[in-house]
Amino acid sequence: MRERCLILLVIWLVGLLWAGMGAPAVAKTEKPAATETTASSTPDPEAVRQARQDYQEATEHFNARRYRQAAELFARYLKVFPNDGQAQRLYRIARRLAQRAGTGTLVVECEPPAEVWLDGKPVGTTPLTLEAVPVGTHQVEVRRGRARQSAPVEVEEYARTNIRFRLSAPAEAATPPSPPAPAPPAAAPAIPPSPAPPPRAARPAPPAPPTPPPPAPARVHRGYVVAVEGQEVTIDLGAKDGIKPGQRLRVLARKKLVHPVSGKTMFLRRPVGVIQVTEVEDQLSLARVVSFQRTLAPGQEVVPLAPGEAAAPPAPAPTPTTPAPAKKELRLAVMPPLINAPGGNPDFNPQTFRAAQVAHLLNQLRRIRAVAVPPARLEALRQELGEWPAAWREDGQLDPAQQEALDKLLEKLGVDAALWWSVTLREYEEQLTLGCVLRRQGRLRPLVADEALVNVSEAPQTYGRELFILVAEGLGIF
Repeated sequence: MRERCLILLVIWLVGLLWAGMGAPAVAKTEKPAATETTASSTPDPEAVRQARQDYQEATEHFNARRYRQAAELFARYLKVFPNDGQAQRLYRIARRLAQRAGTGTLVVECEPPAEVWLDGKPVGTTPLTLEAVPVGTHQVEVRRGRARQSAPVEVEEYARTNIRFRLSAPAEAATPPSPPAPAPPAAAPAIPPSPAPPPRAARPAPPAPPTPPPPAPARVHRGYVVAVEGQEVTIDLGAKDGIKPGQRLRVLARKKLVHPVSGKTMFLRRPVGVIQVTEVEDQLSLARVVSFQRTLAPGQEVVPLAPGEAAAPPAPAPTPTTPAPAKKELRLAVMPPLINAPGGNPDFNPQTFRAAQVAHLLNQLRRIRAVAVPPARLEALRQELGEWPAAWREDGQLDPAQQEALDKLLEKLGVDAALWWSVTLREYEEQLTLGCVLRRQGRLRPLVADEALVNVSEAPQTYGRELFILVAEGLGIF
């Protein structure tokens, strides 16, 4: 009996030991499986290396204006790094420009409005913006009644060409003189007149119809800008709001103000620009930019133009019979960068930001001739003209004295406009802010005022391209 109990005890202890050794064995067999899962989710190092090479080649194609090749390489890069926002933005721009290869934009204006014929075919009524016009020489003709006027125009790739006409009413046809009246026939023998009939009683005049009541004022639908991508604007007004293709709407920016005495909240609305509807859905519509005074942005108000209200005052033509000449190139001075970096990031090197690199990229835009201003030249002008205001670098309207000082500086530099740009890096941050303000001679408000975020490690390779995109989008080239 005792021996049997000892045997059972030994068997029980062996079972306990076997169970205790089995648990770690199971854990050791499951751990490599998790390791294999993690390894499978990590991108292949060769794929990462190839993707980075594709990105570098894509930027080179983009800067050389080979947008189709750039779009293909950006697409391959995004398959490996799909969350790279900067690459997504460049891919969208390159793809859109690749679709417009071999074409340009033609803007036709006429006073008074007239029908437009392009190469012998009717295309619309002024003011008219024609997209995707083939590159080359075209014949543009405007017609209004019997008044006609035509002129050749040269359309360049990716460029925006403007042409204006002013029609004068044709001379009235001279009224032919009336033929002389025929001589009266010879007098016939007089016939005694018959007695006049008795006069009839006058009928009473019919009562005047009642005056119809004045029509009720049309309801004005207010909407908002939902998205802005280049020259395309999405608004939250659609067919249910009475919006139709071709309709023009005004974009307004609303600024919140608080009365200093009563504390009442007020809103000041300022015009931003005019857009024209191209596609209409039930609740949304797509529109293109016709004219703008400030930067369009989501959240701005949209209201239809009143009947007969002009989108913008027509520019006067130089002569009644000759179309205005094409726009000349914009001479642009690129100022030295303003670096604002307290430190804290070892990858940041202020010497990598050069105005010459920015000017080189901007010279790839049509009708822009950019030149970098050396710091020594700028300092000499500062001593000659005096300290200039900081408002030149800011997004806002200049007063007449500030504008006069700016015009003197631009005249000394021999340019039409100047680009100020800044690099701001806050302490211990991984991204820096590129800001730019482009001001032109004789204009109180800047033509371009925008900024972009760039990774510090990528800034030496991408800062020039980012400024190129900000300026091109601000001038409406994209």
